[in-house]
Amino acid sequence: KPVPRTPVADLDGYNWMMQRTGMTHQELFAMDADKAADFIIEQYEVIGSDMVYANAFANGALRQVMGNGDGSKPALTEPSDIHKFNVDEVFEKTVQHPLFLAFGKQLEALNRKIGDEKLILAFGTGPLTNCAGMLGMEPLMMALHEEPEEMMAVIDFAVEIFSEIELILNRKQKLLDDKDFCVCFFFDFGKHL
Repeated sequence: KPVPRTPVADLDGYNWMMQRTGMTHQELFAMDADKAADFIIEQYEVIGSDMVYANAFANGALRQVMGNGDGSKPALTEPSDIHKFNVDEVFEKTVQHPLFLAFGKQLEALNRKIGDEKLILAFGTGPLTNCAGMLGMEPLMMALHEEPEEMMAVIDFAVEIFSEIELILNRKQKLLDDKDFCVCFFFDFGKHL
């Protein structure tokens, strides 16, 4: 069906907003959910986006849960460190983490305020992006070449946790209920899980 103009969207708009305004992710997620939603809507209106890509910052919560303080440093020193972590325990702590809970409240506020007008896409990042967050980009690239077996364990860990996180985010968006299914698309792998 023809539309009056080509739909426009800014993927990864949260990072764009942070750079544009000088705010940090932590400051955004510390805001009252309704005020944060108003701020997010205002920022997306600057470019006339037809979609709000709400970055869950779940990877930051995950890294903090895995023990690297504020989430700015890699959680793993080497790929084999992944064996020190239990997927279920890390997942439970991640989805109860203050950053993740604050994002959930902001997502609900966005849905309430503009959910009938715009697509709100809540999304974590893909497995290799999260592996880079857990290990660091250069160590990730080197380990993929030098320690492929250990890296498969890190990738499997990332896929397992983030496929579950995507289900939670999709339920918060009311895109699916307990009887529906969710397709998680990870750009890194270019395939559906």
